[in-house]
Amino acid sequence: MQKFDAKFSVLAVCLAVGMFLGLGFINSAFQQLLIKLGLNVVERQLSFSGFGDLLIYVFALAVIPAIFEEIFFRGLILNSFSGANKVVGVVLTSLCFALYHGSATQFFYQFLYGVGFCVLALALKS
Repeated sequence: MQKFDAKFSVLAVCLAVGMFLGLGFINSAFQQLLIKLGLNVVERQLSFSGFGDLLIYVFALAVIPAIFEEIFFRGLILNSFSGANKVVGVVLTSLCFALYHGSATQFFYQFLYGVGFCVLALALKS
């Protein structure tokens, strides 16, 4: 692992934002498909009373879990495949990442997210 470098963080954030904006429609497409197949899909809505609540939700539900997920999936699991074929490591790590999130509507989206971050981690050796 390399030392912290701000440019790697900026690349990771750009990847996340780009995937979120570019692939966000996939969630609703899968949701509609599952509904047409007769499955009950429940959406969760967060409610907050002010900007402070929003900051707490973002930190507690996005920042902290993301840090630990990166350590676990890219740090531990992906690195455990270091002696194996990198493609196999990326696919299996991304599959674990998508299954971990436990959402049928977000499976494909999360898998692509996982692939993107695995490729980023391998390319930057970080």
